[in-house]
Amino acid sequence: MTRYKTIKNDIVTPPLSNGLCRDLNNILKDLDAIDHSESRLLELRTAKIREIVRTILSNPLERECIFDFFKQLRPKLDLSSSDACHLNFNELNMFFRRLSAMERITACREMFKMAARRRKVSIYDFLDEPSEQVPSESKGKISYFKNSYADEAFIVFNEKFGDLRSSYAESFARACENVYDGTCEYCILPIESSKDGKLSTFYSLIDKYELKIEAVCDIEFNDTDHSTSFALLKKSIRNMWSDSMSNMFFEIRFTVDQQSKMSLADILTAAEYCSMRIIKIDSVPLPYSDKEFSHYIVFGIDSAELVPFLLYLLIDAQHCIPIGIYKKIRPKNSK
Repeated sequence: MTRYKTIKNDIVTPPLSNGLCRDLNNILKDLDAIDHSESRLLELRTAKIREIVRTILSNPLERECIFDFFKQLRPKLDLSSSDACHLNFNELNMFFRRLSAMERITACREMFKMAARRRKVSIYDFLDEPSEQVPSESKGKISYFKNSYADEAFIVFNEKFGDLRSSYAESFARACENVYDGTCEYCILPIESSKDGKLSTFYSLIDKYELKIEAVCDIEFNDTDHSTSFALLKKSIRNMWSDSMSNMFFEIRFTVDQQSKMSLADILTAAEYCSMRIIKIDSVPLPYSDKEFSHYIVFGIDSAELVPFLLYLLIDAQHCIPIGIYKKIRPKNSK
């Protein structure tokens, strides 16, 4: 009688004694019981987290100005207009520091539900964006540095949105300035090359002039396999698209320095809990340090819970800046 038993893939293992099998089964049962207990404790903890959020935001004043409260979450904004909002921000911030990434998203979901009970909400209610006042003579004007590929990008954007007018600039920087000072509503910049990857110089212009990506298109070079992605940019993330997130992307810049309380892993974990797909991450050293970085992250948000994630960024990730919510547009004559 053989001492070994052959199983799949011709792997040969010694037989387990009845006593050893019994011991292993008992251990596995204990693990199952622990898992069940942990699941029950997690449910109870989640319920308490929701209860704490409701308590923090239950002040009658907050019920009347809940959206103002959200807009005041960033420390850079003026909190002096409402002592109650200031107090509750501190309470919320201290509370958040005790939670895991998943629990923080749970808290943000509860805040979103409370806001949604007041009125219909939009993702734009939870973006820390300035109000955009475009002069009537500037509406529909697109500034760009003229070349054959930028001309093609303008044609693609005009085919999609219509009623756009070109306005040539003497440089890429000047095109951005024209949007920043209100001379034009949009500008066009190249942001990525199939040959060279992310075009950091142009992203520096996006950061400098605080522009937001509204749409992207790929322009192919003649008789080559190379292409360049061009972005249509404006002052704020507003108005171009409906609230439907189908086939859309959300791009952020997250800066990690010595003052940062969060890591890139924290951001990515929270995004995963909100069903956001990581499309790509580009990391760029900060100008003053080769050990500290800005991470440019692109998420696919087809079926994502974007509002809880935006609240998470507002409360807990002050070094995170939204760069755009956009679609990639295909030229009409593309295959």
